[in-house]
Amino acid sequence: MQHDVVIIGTGIAGTILGAILARHGFDVVMIEKGSHPRFAIGESTAPETSGWLKALATRFDVPELALLGTFPQTYRKVAPTCGVKRHFGFVHHDPGRPVDPTHSTQSVIPELPYGTECHFFRQDIDAYTLHVAIRYGATYRPGVGVTGIDIDKDGVRVETDRAGTLRARYLVDGAGHASLMAKKEGLRAPIDDLVTHSRALFTHMIDVRPFEDIMKRHGDDGMPRRWSQGTLHHIFEGGWMWVIPFDNHRRAVNPLCSVGLCLDPRVYPKPDGPAEDEFAAFLARYPSVEEQFRGARAARPWISTPRLQYRCERMSGERWAMLAHSYGFIDALFSRGLTNSFQMLHILAPRIMAALREDDYSPERFEPAERWARALIADNDALVGHSYQSFGDFDLWDAWNRVWSIGIVYGGFRIYSALFNAISSGDMRHLAALDEAPYPDSLAPALEPFQPLFKETTALIQQVAAGELPAKDAARRIMARVSASPITPPALKLGDPDVRFADFRLHAVGKMMAWGKKHPDPAVREAYFQYPLGPPMAAAWKRIKAGYYRP
Repeated sequence: MQHDVVIIGTGIAGTILGAILARHGFDVVMIEKGSHPRFAIGESTAPETSGWLKALATRFDVPELALLGTFPQTYRKVAPTCGVKRHFGFVHHDPGRPVDPTHSTQSVIPELPYGTECHFFRQDIDAYTLHVAIRYGATYRPGVGVTGIDIDKDGVRVETDRAGTLRARYLVDGAGHASLMAKKEGLRAPIDDLVTHSRALFTHMIDVRPFEDIMKRHGDDGMPRRWSQGTLHHIFEGGWMWVIPFDNHRRAVNPLCSVGLCLDPRVYPKPDGPAEDEFAAFLARYPSVEEQFRGARAARPWISTPRLQYRCERMSGERWAMLAHSYGFIDALFSRGLTNSFQMLHILAPRIMAALREDDYSPERFEPAERWARALIADNDALVGHSYQSFGDFDLWDAWNRVWSIGIVYGGFRIYSALFNAISSGDMRHLAALDEAPYPDSLAPALEPFQPLFKETTALIQQVAAGELPAKDAARRIMARVSASPITPPALKLGDPDVRFADFRLHAVGKMMAWGKKHPDPAVREAYFQYPLGPPMAAAWKRIKAGYYRP
């Protein structure tokens, strides 16, 4: 028997692709060495993440994916084990000193029009997307190891240890870091030129205290959201920690909390001994973080990694392609992993389907996907690497964080503008246009004015890292650049150093949209703020506003 597609790996990206392909009538078999349910990280969504999920659901007519695009629908219809995410929160720490409440920032996630974000309990989310694919007709073969791959002009042959030889017209490698095609073709590329240099240790824990309980004893932080109701990042010289609770809303049934440390090994060399001992040693250096974890216990074994960064020379070839995490990875900061995975599915899925329909698998037709894969790694590296370089000084981080906030405004609005227009008109070309942009290696890939802002501010951080400029001076210059930029929405108050949170609450989003519709630059006005009005807008709004949530 010959299948249309063999997908190796059944993580969230592989199973979503399997669902899309099966939904459109292709014979798909998904194989993996393990089975579901299983532990996975990449648990925190962002407005762009949910935007891409809704775009995939709409463009490829897989409505089950849209249920993952807002917390209320995910909780009610998919997995009550998930947590709510109402902000990106960052708290700066100095060794040996209690937290300073004024050394904190939040980026408040808009509840409308996007919808509240989610902390995915991945074992349940991945099982859900797997069963969506099965429902549409994909075949699932767990416990199947791959012993060999042979690809030629006539097709793909995958030799397995338990399922014999699987034959197909196309192969998708979704095995992540363990990518079989990367090994087979010798595709792993040098990473010496990457800015980011980090390793990680992580687990799930129970009895982790809400950080607002610790913070309030040190003063008023001035933040609009409770720390436990978002993804909390503890930042410090040389690294950061994530705290992602699944028990942070009134209907919670899951007592777990995802916890991980990402560290620059040049600052924190990997020690001998168990990861839990390294975590305890870290807590001893930062008293307020230690207080949050007093009495907390790991619910599963700790995992400790070598350097996280990797990438490949290419992500596709004759009759095969890699998914995003098989091609490369930078770091978990800013929750970019899921976002990049779903964006690459949006680009890859129509090209794979066209190749199958036309029986033409030439690598040239996948060049747009190659371009985006390279660009997303470059963008993440620049964003994350310069963040690490800013972590040591709160003022520098605070200024740099505002550049990121501007980028995510336009990155998110770009997706949702296309989505609103596609839903209201029924014309999927609005979504297909997202696969093209002049600056793919950017948070705002279609916005020219953002590019010099990002370039100039990263250059200032590089000067600080090289010892050529004091951090406080660089922070002041970045703040001035943000304040003067014509693309900084006034409603967000990002140019005001006394306002330490990006205000994406409903009233601010409304003001920002009104400002954008009158912006003098047509590149800003037409690409990001031209939402349909009247009955079409009302219909599109109804489809998306189901994510509204009040804790």
